[in-house]
Amino acid sequence: MESAVYFTNVRARSDRENKINKVKRLFDAAGMAEVASKGDLAAVKVHFGELGTDAYINPVLVRQVVDKLKSLGTRLS
Repeated sequence: MESAVYFTNVRARSDRENKINKVKRLFDAAGMAEVASKGDLAAVKVHFGELGTDAYINPVLVRQVVDKLKSLGTRLS
């Protein structure tokens, strides 16, 4: 079974192309609105890594995913 992989370059070249907007568009492109429905229970588990390393994920970016899930009416644990 093949899985789709979504990627975006995180370089921000303009206001429209900033990291926050790119995360929101990835959420939409991945079809998350079709997976998470109103009343569903979801968990967002992320290891943020350590600041200054390549594996670090800024919590501000994860917040965009959480906000999108909440806007769908998804309950978060």
